[in-house]
Formats: sequence, structure tokens, C-alpha cells
Amino acid sequence: MFYAIEPFYGGSHKQFLDELQNHTDLNLQILAMTPHHWRWRMHGSALYFSDLIRKNKLEPGIILASDFVNLPAFRGFVEKPEEWKWMVYFHENQLTYPFRQKRPRDLTYAHMNIQSALAADAVYFNSRFHLEDFLQSIPKFYSRFVDFKPQEVPDRIREKAEVLPPGIDLRKYDSIHPAQTSSSNSGIILWNQRWEHDKNPELFFHTLFQLADENFPFRLIVCGEQFSNYPAIFDEAKKKLNNQIIHWGYAKTWSTYARLLHQADIVVSTADHEFFGIAVLEAIYCRCYPLLPKRLVYPEYIPDSRKEKNLFTSERDLYRKLKFALTRIEETRKIHFRDVAEQFDWSKIAPQWERVLGGYTNE
Repeated sequence: MFYAIEPFYGGSHKQFLDELQNHTDLNLQILAMTPHHWRWRMHGSALYFSDLIRKNKLEPGIILASDFVNLPAFRGFVEKPEEWKWMVYFHENQLTYPFRQKRPRDLTYAHMNIQSALAADAVYFNSRFHLEDFLQSIPKFYSRFVDFKPQEVPDRIREKAEVLPPGIDLRKYDSIHPAQTSSSNSGIILWNQRWEHDKNPELFFHTLFQLADENFPFRLIVCGEQFSNYPAIFDEAKKKLNNQIIHWGYAKTWSTYARLLHQADIVVSTADHEFFGIAVLEAIYCRCYPLLPKRLVYPEYIPDSRKEKNLFTSERDLYRKLKFALTRIEETRKIHFRDVAEQFDWSKIAPQWERVLGGYTNE
């Protein structure tokens, strides 16, 4: 039996576990908490889940804990921990995740992540970039402390670490036909990411403001998950770009979202943080032309032959490459990287999870 332990069961964390359960033959039971109060989840979930295991008399099995679990504490609270296998999956981490305000980082949660990786029998990351980013940041983390510093921590984690991406249910997009477009030949730019500070919407919209000020023709789709508190730039952009907007706001149904992706020509990410990037991969699968930062996980998704054209290094570079793609929109529409995204469809990813996790059931 596999037990997926998720203190923050919402968003991409929930999507991943639900689809892992649906697309694999793993005997997986999800133990979850609601997706609120993330700091308390990291502090309190270990005791909550160990009590849950004890009260329900769950048989020992294989634990797949998310990065919101304090694994050393959890492992210590469970009776006969040696009868269990302990794995941790990093969707993100608190060591390198960017903050909205520039303030000293609370080292407590970063150290929880490091200790969880050390306490696990196996450690999985959703991308190569994420694995390297996490491990390379550990020496700097410990350099803050004066003495008795642990040694060889990155090497100890690397020995048991592996990249195991989440699957995405991409083939369902093939059942949706693109929305009808107007007779205008202006290129359609897409924002389909969360409305949050770590996606750096200011850079995205300021680039579009510059194009609009030049009366350069384009149209705009803005969707993606939004919350009650979101960056003010969205309201400013809705006013300034009103004449270019085709759709604005969260797509209320998946079919609407899928049609918007098919309708768009160019997907842009300006993210300061991205360890995997489901939204961008969904758009790429729907044949959107990607313009992405030359950092984070994104270089993994662009072939070497296209990196100079599809990855940008600065605000000016984004403006130049976006304008170039829009100017030659008919040629831009013929270029796609669908095969890059397709490798993350569950039909390709599920066997990887079954191979890796299934191996533990045979030990």
C-alpha cells in the first residue's frame, strides 16, 4: 500500500495526486489536509498524520510525503518506523522559493525541507532544475551558522535523489476544437498562469503596455487561477489593454480554458519562480509559441536549436522577441514544440512512476 501524505491538498498538489491515482495501477491512498495556513501545515501535519495512522490502524506501507511534511518528525511519531518506506516529493521548496517582500528568510521551513530530504529513503524532484537548485543552495544555507555545521549534505541527498516529473493529462486537449477567431490577423498573446507575484506579471504587462503605446497590433487572453488578493497590475492592465482583450479572468470550465489555449498564438512566461510549469506546458501542447526566461526550468523545454529565439534574457530582449514573433505571426504559428510537452502526458509518465514506486513493493 502506498500512502500519499499531502498537508496542502489543493491546486497542482491535488491535481497531481488525483491523476497519479487515476492513471497508474499503484495501490494509492491519499491522506490529506485542506490547502490553508501553509506554515501551520508544515509544523502540525506530522503529528496529525501519525495520529491518523494510529487511530485507523493502517498497515505499514510506503509513504510518499509532499514537501509540506516535516518528515523527520513524522517518521519519529509513527510506531515502528523501520517497517515503513519513506519517500518525499518536492513540488517546490522553501529554501529557494522567492518572497513577495524583500525580507529576511525564515530559515525554519527551509531547514525542514533539507532535513526531510536527509530523513527520506528516496527523494524525488519534479525537474532537473529543481533538484540542482535545491542542492546547490544548501551550502550557502549552512554558511549562515557559526559552528557545528553538518557536512556533505548535498552529496548525501544526491545519492538518493531522482527526477520524476508529474504527469499532465494533455491528450484530453485533443478533444477540444479551437475557438473561432476574428478575421483580424493580429497575434494572440496568452497569460494562463496564477495571478501571483512570483509569476512577475509586472514585466509581462509592462511589455504589452509598450507595444500598445506604439499602436502595435495584438490581442490578449488572460486566464489562470486567481485569488481574492492579486497584484494590482492586473486591474491596471484590464483598463489599459481593454481594446486588445479577448478573454479576461479565470476560465470557469476546463473546456473554456482548453479553447482559449487552442485559440492563442504565443504563450509568455515572465516568472521569477518555476520548478516545473504545468500551465506553460499545456499551452505548448496546444501549439502556442513559447517565449520564456532563459533560466529556471524553461531551458529544459526548448530545443538547443531554438534557445536563442524562444528564451529571453532581459525585459528588452522579451520586448524585441515578442514584437518579432507578432510581426511574422503567420510564420510564428507554424512553429510549435508539441512533442516537448507530449513527453509529460500521463501515458508517458505513469509507467515511470509505476517502475520507480513499484520497485519498492518488490523489496
